[in-house]
Amino acid sequence: MSYFSDLLALLNDILQAFIVIFGASVVLYNLPYLRRDRVLQAYSLLLGAVVVVFFTELLVSRVALIGSAEIWLRLKWLGIVFVPAIQFQFSDTLLLTTGSHSRRRRGLTALAYAGSLVFYTLVLFTPYIVKGTVDLPNVTHFAAGSFFFAFAIFFWTTSLASIYNVLRASQRAITTSTRHRMRIILFGIMAAPLSVFPYLAITRRTTNGVPIWAWLLLLVGNGVVGIMFSQLTANIIYIGGIESSRVMRVKLYKFMARVPMTASIVLLVYVLTVRASNFLGLATEAATAFTTITSLMLVEWAIHAYKSQLERVLHFNNEPAIRHIQALSDRLITSQDMRQFLESLLAAGCDRLRVPSAFIASLAGAKPELTAWIGAHDRFLPDGSDDLTTLPAPIQFEQDNGELLVWNGYRIRPLYARDGDSLVGILGIALRGERERDRDEETETETDRGGWFGGD
Repeated sequence: MSYFSDLLALLNDILQAFIVIFGASVVLYNLPYLRRDRVLQAYSLLLGAVVVVFFTELLVSRVALIGSAEIWLRLKWLGIVFVPAIQFQFSDTLLLTTGSHSRRRRGLTALAYAGSLVFYTLVLFTPYIVKGTVDLPNVTHFAAGSFFFAFAIFFWTTSLASIYNVLRASQRAITTSTRHRMRIILFGIMAAPLSVFPYLAITRRTTNGVPIWAWLLLLVGNGVVGIMFSQLTANIIYIGGIESSRVMRVKLYKFMARVPMTASIVLLVYVLTVRASNFLGLATEAATAFTTITSLMLVEWAIHAYKSQLERVLHFNNEPAIRHIQALSDRLITSQDMRQFLESLLAAGCDRLRVPSAFIASLAGAKPELTAWIGAHDRFLPDGSDDLTTLPAPIQFEQDNGELLVWNGYRIRPLYARDGDSLVGILGIALRGERERDRDEETETETDRGGWFGGD
């Protein structure tokens, strides 16, 4: 039974770590928009408080000394006591987006922050709210003080008031889309108080540890909290947005795939590797380093390789116009890109044909225009200019016997469009001189002898 409890505790820690990664990632994503959006400011503060609670709880379960655990527990209570006040401020900003301005709500927001500050001061310096640490297997927490009930009343009264404000905001919404998003936010906003309230503080002291049913309840609860926060985040970004819904959705989901999803997968691989390294017969350090780096590379490769398929699954580019624009962006190249592409083709051709230089000229204008070249420029233009007016007329490029025309030491080949009728340019390939032929013959001779360093 102890092994099963340890396994449930480990799964709970992993789930809490996922929530911490997700919350911190959303806060980072919102940073560039905080200056102009009050809703995102309040929501980021709320997520930050929740992240503090979950993160410190993870640290407390890993500390070796009770004194260190008490320090982290007091920091954890910083997030706990300020969640109601921040959530009330968040609900007020949502009402502001519906045109409801109230000095009374602003005053209540300030009063909620003052109450949170008073309760946190009592947590730091008195035993009235919490007292003494209770150290159980996989769990360490404070016991409730004599005035803990007063904090519980403040916590749930303020939280319920903020939920009521969100309900009013959903009722005041005029458009169908805003009303729908407000209802989802109403469901998601319950996640913060439900996830951070210190339930263990009011449980009876016991030395038997947390029962199995409590671990299962924690797992289910944290899973529901993660879903609620994801739905809340997915709908908050549209409130007061200045971009189209599709653009904001694409930006958010791409960021989520790059940052929290990658970090969560790497974390899961790390935990499993630490647990299985002894079984595999590998040193823990070597196994974790190898699997962590490998998982990071594979996740990033998968995101890059299957980006288009992922976008179609998430309905980012189902519209034909969007698919056409995406295809256009994939095929769009600049004139510099085209020049570099042609130069690489000419370089490969010169190496294959064993010639020193080649060029491509365009016939789109009134006269031939040099587009790309490899080798000495002055071989076919002694004056160093780009003037190709001395080229023969296009009709003379192919002689009657089918051989290519020779001009200034180059064989000239016409280049046609895909239809095969429109002449768009010419390809010039230098004739092989005596030097090139002698070099090739010398190379072939040395190869026959077993290479430059002798044979077997």
